[in-house]
Amino acid sequence: MAVRVKAALFFWLGELDTCVATGDLPANTGTHDIRFCNRREEIESFLDGICEEQHREWRFQLAPYPAAGIPEWPIKITQYTYRSGECAMPAQSANSEGAYPLWAKVVTTLPGGSDPHHAILLLRDEADRVHARVVHVQNIRRLPGALRDPLVQTHGNDQCANFIDLSRDPVDVRDLPIVVGDPDEPPVEAPDAEQEEDLLAQARELNEPEETQETTTQRRRRSRKLADLMKRHYSDRCQLCTADAPRIDMGDGRYYVEIHHIKKLAETEALRADSSIVEDRQDARHFSLDRYDNVVVLCPFHHRLVHYYRSPITFDRARGRFCADDGSLTLHLVVDDHLRGVGEE
Repeated sequence: MAVRVKAALFFWLGELDTCVATGDLPANTGTHDIRFCNRREEIESFLDGICEEQHREWRFQLAPYPAAGIPEWPIKITQYTYRSGECAMPAQSANSEGAYPLWAKVVTTLPGGSDPHHAILLLRDEADRVHARVVHVQNIRRLPGALRDPLVQTHGNDQCANFIDLSRDPVDVRDLPIVVGDPDEPPVEAPDAEQEEDLLAQARELNEPEETQETTTQRRRRSRKLADLMKRHYSDRCQLCTADAPRIDMGDGRYYVEIHHIKKLAETEALRADSSIVEDRQDARHFSLDRYDNVVVLCPFHHRLVHYYRSPITFDRARGRFCADDGSLTLHLVVDDHLRGVGEE
């Protein structure tokens, strides 16, 4: 998803800020806020016409972030009457339902003495909606120059809020990579040209672990490799979208799609004993979520739809379709090479 940005407010997260954002506050910490210096004028400029200051507090709604699976959510910025007029966003707790879910999901705790790893971006679009993004320092280069340059200039020496006025020359900001876990872990190497000839065959091979007991790292690598293989097998196309449906162009001939697990984590144990979707030659004990016959490639819209529709949606494997339990919605797979015949008598 691209956001047409006409104004931005950003700030880098310091060591204590990241603890607040992740809910990982050490004992006896004196603050529970993500703090930044007095930037009243910048805040007022960014929120001009959207909301008014009330008792030194600004409240507004952030637009949904489909790529991160985050719905619309409220936020507030407060200017204190002490601490030299310091501003802050109130505490983030990992257990506070609905409070700053993006921070808790993406931000990782910053070790003491390190330069900031993450910057929070509040982006105002041409329709005056506010969007929240978190950019890791390694992904700054993906931003348009008008946003990238101020971030580069302030990294490591200024964690205060900064306002950028782009009203005369708005820029498009595409969804940033969602980095969860260790952002420094190297990605799985892509198959070479010879392996490209049969991506689906490689995906099938990933079904059976090399060892009976796998480490978390091994599972993560297999999961990433499977996702890469399946996306490339379908040429970065959603299996539910028609050929003329709009796509998220990431450049370099790549399009943004996601992997959806047909059976979810809560059903893992049942899956292990379910031989109906495990090929005869394989041992059902090895069944895991990350199997080629348990995933489909979906665009962000359809991925959110099957997760958050008003009625639970289940997959009819025999007919190749997703169906709402209340009968109000049916979604047929438009393209399907890898699920045909799986689980059928």
